[in-house]
Amino acid sequence: MHSIPKKSIEELLQSLSDINPNQKIIFTKKKKITRNQLLNKILKVKSGLINIGLKKGDKVISLLDNSYDQIVLFFSCITLGIIWVPIGSSRKGLGLNYIISLIKPKKIFSKKKNINNLPKKFLKKIFYIHEGIKNLTKKTYKLVSKKSENKISCILFTSGTTGPPKGVVVSEKMLVTSAFSAGIASDVKNNDRFLLWESLHHIGGLEIILLGLLSDIEIILLKKFSARKFWTQIRKHKITKIHYLGGILDILLKLPKKKIDKNNKVKLAFGAGA
Repeated sequence: MHSIPKKSIEELLQSLSDINPNQKIIFTKKKKITRNQLLNKILKVKSGLINIGLKKGDKVISLLDNSYDQIVLFFSCITLGIIWVPIGSSRKGLGLNYIISLIKPKKIFSKKKNINNLPKKFLKKIFYIHEGIKNLTKKTYKLVSKKSENKISCILFTSGTTGPPKGVVVSEKMLVTSAFSAGIASDVKNNDRFLLWESLHHIGGLEIILLGLLSDIEIILLKKFSARKFWTQIRKHKITKIHYLGGILDILLKLPKKKIDKNNKVKLAFGAGA
């Protein structure tokens, strides 16, 4: 029988230092991050968020692309009760202005000092994130364990292809349940390696990150999806499980066939929209 974990995300993060603290959990182009390093970085950034005046119930918009910094900020915010609204750096013009006007964020996190088409009234809300979140990394902030609550953790926006972008309200329980379900769908095993190509402003990306709190897996984080590099990345990183969306399958099926493509360690692909 499968049962959804009763622990909060904060409690799940705390367990990173209790079980296999030195195991690598996230791999980027330049870094290999252990479970304990992830936890300690989140604790320090939480202190930084408090120092700049953010508190429970505040909304923040993230214009960051896939990165370790974005993962740390995501966990730091939601465990403080700050509502995380990720929309990525590609959103511009009317769509971007509409979301900011609708959300009324306390801060807008960005790694760009100049954002195209952003009205001057929003510029004062931008908090420029330095590489490694160095300007938010402070002294350790103590975790306070609490049970999962059906509160708002994130608001994830649709693409806006059929009208104005729609904000999907996501609770902490939904985040944990989504990750847990991804574990069932992928038949997750200890030491599985997942290629995280999907944007972290999509539930498909967030659920893989959260699955890392529920299982002893390794996550290879990509800045973005590349069809041309896909199978090379699969081989290079010895990926065992692939998460997909239907559109990605269509793109991959159109690639020229190569004999070397079969040379991989993938045991299963799982997803939606096939």
